[in-house]
Amino acid sequence: MRDTCYPGLRVAVVGRLAAMSRQELQKHLSERGLFLISDLSDNPDWVVFGEYDLAWADDPRIASLLDKPSPPEVIPESELWRRLGLTPDCGNTKSLFTPAMIADLVKVPVREVRRWYRLGLLTAVQVVHRLPYFDYQGLLDARRLAELWESGIPSQRLNRVLENVCRAIPRWKKRLPQLSFVVHGETILLQSGDKLIDYRGQLQLPLVFEDDGPSKKDCETVLRIADHIAQRQEDSSLSLAEIMEMAEWMESQGNWEKAAEAYRVALAVGGPNAEVCFRLADMLYQMGDLNGARERYYMAVELDEDYIEARASLGSILVELGQTELAIAAYQGALAIYPDYADAHFLLAKLLDDLGRHEEALEHWRRFLALAPESPWASHAQGRLVLNDETPNP
Repeated sequence: MRDTCYPGLRVAVVGRLAAMSRQELQKHLSERGLFLISDLSDNPDWVVFGEYDLAWADDPRIASLLDKPSPPEVIPESELWRRLGLTPDCGNTKSLFTPAMIADLVKVPVREVRRWYRLGLLTAVQVVHRLPYFDYQGLLDARRLAELWESGIPSQRLNRVLENVCRAIPRWKKRLPQLSFVVHGETILLQSGDKLIDYRGQLQLPLVFEDDGPSKKDCETVLRIADHIAQRQEDSSLSLAEIMEMAEWMESQGNWEKAAEAYRVALAVGGPNAEVCFRLADMLYQMGDLNGARERYYMAVELDEDYIEARASLGSILVELGQTELAIAAYQGALAIYPDYADAHFLLAKLLDDLGRHEEALEHWRRFLALAPESPWASHAQGRLVLNDETPNP
C-alpha cells in the first residue's frame, strides 16, 4: 500500500505541470493534508519540477536550490503523483497511451513515436500483440523528445540544462549519462551507441567529427549501402542489420522512396517478415501508393495474424480506398484478437458513424471511452455519443 497522506508538508512547484493545473493540484494536496506554497524561499519540504516542458532546467536558480546544505527534497512531477496515489496501475490500459495517442498529444506523426520506441528512447510498460503501451512517464519523455530542442538550445547552455535534468529527474539520471550530445555547428545531436539522433528523434548519418566532416571510411560505407539499395544488388558483405539501419536512417530523413527500396532489400535478404512489411507499407503510404501499402499491410497480417496494429492500419487504408466493408472487417479482426484495443474501437466507431450506422457505432464509442477515458480523442467520442443519443430513430 502506497502512502498517500503526508500531513503538514509544504510543497512548492517549479515550472509548468503537465498533468493538471495548480488549482487542481492544490485540491489533491489539501485532501491529503499538504500545503501548496508559491515561494521557493518559504522553506518547502518538497520542490516539485513540472514536467510539461524543461524550461525550468535553464533557470539559474535551480543549481543554488539543489546545492543548499539542507536542501528540500527535490522530486519530478511524476514522483509526486506516485506519492499521492495518482499514478495508474500499469496493468490497466485505461490510463496508458498507444503510439497513435502519444503522436496526437505531442503533435508528431505516429511513425516518429514508433521510431523513438525502436531506438529505445521511449520505453513501453506493456506490449500486447506487438502494440506498445506507454504510461504517463512515457508521454512526458515523448513530449520532451518532440519539444526540448525544437527551438534550438545554444550549445553554451546545453551542459547546464542536462545537468539540471539529470539531478531533478531520477529516471533520466541513468539514461542521460549513457548518452552523449554532439554539437556540430548549430545542430545538437544525441549519440546512443554508434547512432546519432537529432532533437526530433531522427537518425543521422554516422559522422566522425574530425576536420569538421565525415571520415573517408564512413563515406565509403554510406555510398556502398546506397548503391546496393539503388541497384538492388546482392552483396554478401552487407548484413540484414546494416540494411535495416540504412532504411531507418532514410525513413528518418523523409526519403520515403529510398527507405522503401531498403526495406524491399531487407525482405530479399532476410525473407518474409511482418515488421519489415509493416514499415514498407508505411513508406508506400507516405509516397501516396495506397494500393501498394494495402498489399504490404495484408502481407504483414498474413505473416503474423495477431499483428493488431497492422490490421488497424490496413483498415484505415481501405477506408481511403473506399472499401468500407473490408475496412470494417479489418477493424473487427483486430478487435477479435484484442477486444480492449481502444484505437480500433475509435476508428470503427468513426467509420460506422460516417456510414450512417449510428446504432452500431454507439457500442464502440462507449467501449472506447471505457478503455481510454484519458485519450486525446475522448472529447470527440463523447461528442459523438451525445449527438447519436439525441438523434431520433427513423
